[in-house]
Amino acid sequence: MTIDEGRPALDAARVRLNELHSMNGNTWRTIAALDDYRGIPPGSLCSYAKGREPKNPKHRRILGLSQIVEIGGKKYELKEI
Repeated sequence: MTIDEGRPALDAARVRLNELHSMNGNTWRTIAALDDYRGIPPGSLCSYAKGREPKNPKHRRILGLSQIVEIGGKKYELKEI
């Protein structure tokens, strides 16, 4: 699965998460409690910061990422259930 036109947004989200984590030794739990990241579990935030691509539509929305993904050359819109 690749992001369609969302690479800069994903990279920016990763940079921001890593900045928050390195500032004052913030834990992933602390970051997950922030309003900007509420609804994303701490372990998921850690995974996203380390390079995992969010597949959960809710997490992608919270992180400001595109809901359009490309799988096998076809474009799909992710929907929250």
